[in-house]
Formats: sequence, structure tokens, C-alpha cells
Amino acid sequence: MPHYYGNEEPEFQWISGNIQSARSDGTIMRGWRHGYFEARMLFPEHPLTWPAFWFLNAHSILAPATSIEIDVVEHKGLEPHVYDAYLHEWGEPGERHDSSGVTTEPDMTESYNRYGVLLIGHHCVIYFNRRPIRDPATGEALVWTLSRSAEMAAPDDVFWPLITLALRSDYAFPDPLLDTDKLTRLRTDYFRVYS
Repeated sequence: MPHYYGNEEPEFQWISGNIQSARSDGTIMRGWRHGYFEARMLFPEHPLTWPAFWFLNAHSILAPATSIEIDVVEHKGLEPHVYDAYLHEWGEPGERHDSSGVTTEPDMTESYNRYGVLLIGHHCVIYFNRRPIRDPATGEALVWTLSRSAEMAAPDDVFWPLITLALRSDYAFPDPLLDTDKLTRLRTDYFRVYS
């Protein structure tokens, strides 16, 4: 984004997209505490893209000292068969992080796939094509515990979704950038909520 916060670095001169159900002033247009959430997306094959489908808790907008972030999927455009899922509970006391790499049979840059998360009680389960991802150590469905779940209940906190076409800054961008890489698209067929 040209001149965004005074940024003049050539690798950051992009205009990107973001779909979300909250505003930076703290207004939550729509949020949920429990349910199954799913987005059907086709990721770009691109050396710098880093699209994601993720959630933040509403309280974190105006009081970011602690927050809960659930990354259903983060995908790097150069890895068509791998993505990462994360649970971040930011801030002290009790900051913690869980993650899992997910290897896929389909090429996520050639076909639409479904990325989902089940939020129920104190737990969340990440899904790929409507099947829970597996714990690499046990082979069982990977279930993460939300240790801050009780904190969310007190102020009636909810999760709100974001679908973002971000760009990576930790990878050397092609210089000069190829014409074929000057425009890229994250295709989102739908975002659905089952609560």
C-alpha cells in the first residue's frame, strides 16, 4: 500500500484485500462464541502471498494487551501442498501458542478447498475439507484447549472472522517483479457459519 504509515520500501507497495466482520473502532458487526465456521477458498500461486482465514476475539480490538487469535489457515504461495494452523493466546499472564503444519493431497493453488474451525466450550478443532486435521504425534484429531475461554465468558466476548490476502515480508521478493506477479487473487467462494 503506497506510503502506508510512511512506508517507502518497494516490497510493500501493494494494495490488498480484507474481509472481516469488525471495525478498527471496536464495532463488531457480527461475532460468535460457538459454532462451526467454514470458508471455501482457492489460494494464489505467488512468491509473496500469505492468505489467511482467521479469528480474533472482540475484546482484543480496543484492549490488545491480551487477545486470542485462531488461524484456521495461513498459506504461503510457494507451498501448494502445505499450510499452517495456529492458536495464539497473546499477552501475559499465560501467553501460549499451539501450531500444526498440514500437508494436503490437493494443490491448494489449483482447486477450491474448505477450511473450517469448530469452536465449542473450551476447545477448537481445525478442519480441512470437513475432516479434522490430525495431531502428527498421535494421529488423532487435533483439539486445542482455549485456556482463556473463561475470560471470554465474563464480558460476553465473541470471535469475529477475517479473510485476508496478505503478503510476506520474510522472503526475498523477485526484483524486478515479474509482470505475472504484479496482480494476484485470493478467491473466496463463501464464508459460512453453523451455530
